[in-house]
Amino acid sequence: MPVFCKPRSIPFAYIEKVERELERLEKENVIEKVENAQWGTPLVPVIKPNGTVRLCADYKTTINKYLEDYNYPLPKVEELFVALQGGKFFSKLDFINAYNQLEICEDTQKLLAWSTHKGIYKVKRLPFGRKPACSIFQQVIEKVLQGLKGVKNFLDDIIVTGVDDEDHLNNLREVFKRLLDAGFKLNVNKCCFFQKQVNYLGHVIDGEGIRKDKDKVKAIVEARIPQNVTEVKAFVGMINYYAKFIPNLSTLLGPMYKLLKKNITFKWTNQCNEAFNKSKEAITSDSVLVHFNPEIQIKLLCDASEYGVGAVLVHVFSDGTEKPISYASRVLTVAERKYAVIQKEALAIFWSVKKFSQYLLGRKFILCSDHKPLLALFGEHNGIPRMASNRLQHWALFLSEFDYELKYVQGRNNCAADGLSRLPLEIKSDENDNEYSYIDFVEGMIP
Repeated sequence: MPVFCKPRSIPFAYIEKVERELERLEKENVIEKVENAQWGTPLVPVIKPNGTVRLCADYKTTINKYLEDYNYPLPKVEELFVALQGGKFFSKLDFINAYNQLEICEDTQKLLAWSTHKGIYKVKRLPFGRKPACSIFQQVIEKVLQGLKGVKNFLDDIIVTGVDDEDHLNNLREVFKRLLDAGFKLNVNKCCFFQKQVNYLGHVIDGEGIRKDKDKVKAIVEARIPQNVTEVKAFVGMINYYAKFIPNLSTLLGPMYKLLKKNITFKWTNQCNEAFNKSKEAITSDSVLVHFNPEIQIKLLCDASEYGVGAVLVHVFSDGTEKPISYASRVLTVAERKYAVIQKEALAIFWSVKKFSQYLLGRKFILCSDHKPLLALFGEHNGIPRMASNRLQHWALFLSEFDYELKYVQGRNNCAADGLSRLPLEIKSDENDNEYSYIDFVEGMIP
């Protein structure tokens, strides 16, 4: 049954910018005005920090729910390693307006039509926000590069190598020729050449081979010492979440359990410190941590505290057992600490999905939060909220690219992420994630 939504009202201050952007896209043959259409998706204008506007469609309210899953497999770590084996240096090529370079058929153009205050526009190129877009793009680029040696692509990133510099350059020339013949364009500002290593799905590939990426466990290894009983409870709860995989855990955590007893003065002893370090080693050991496997269900646990956000990416096995793939956390900035609770919890979801996007794009996953109001804002079948703050709208738009099921979990069942949010890593100047940083991530996916 076709769904046509009336255009959403646009703030008066944005109308002129939206109309100029519609005119630009029409001139560049990305959209085309039509008299009528059975399907119509309302626009969501995204105002960037520089004042310019990007036009995105809220397909969650119209066609996304009717689309069948298109599960074209993304490359596994083993496939990437085989393709790049023997390479000494690595080049990474990035597409400009990645998805938007793919033309779509007439019938699909009408299904993706935009409903705007200026009329109806059919969309002539693959837009951001369509659920199967990642898998479609992966398949197309693989076909373009098929048969080339020392080359592998992951969505809009192409990795190229060679056994020596001359071989590397020849492989790059072949890639450029294939892309040119197919009509694709690259973003020269985001391409990098002859790098010593590449990171992919929790692994580092370089001239020496393949190894685990230390960033997978950085949030645990570098977690600071708890400063009070509340933080000790959070840390102990996180460790206990994986108790079945850690032998003699009660004995290991004994000194820390003593701090949780009533009428005990909080004093961090050498025994507590030893227990803290040994439990961190245990939870990051191979007996607990697992390698990512695209054939096993993924779950992302997110949480926020007054001063940090934390996340754990886990595999859910057929018997219901959960094992972590990677951990992440960071402190909130001064501005973020002033957010309302719902915005902090929403930030935890946005930041966590962005952090683990390489694992999540193109795959169905379960997204967990212990803040129930977010079900109404970020639910997989709910449209981008009209009356929410600009910040929440931005984050909801970002999430529309992912195929997830949002689930509410009680706080006591979310202790793995809670512990990380209460003992977060300090932000380095080059790692700061501000509220608009996701625009860089989707820069090549929006017209």
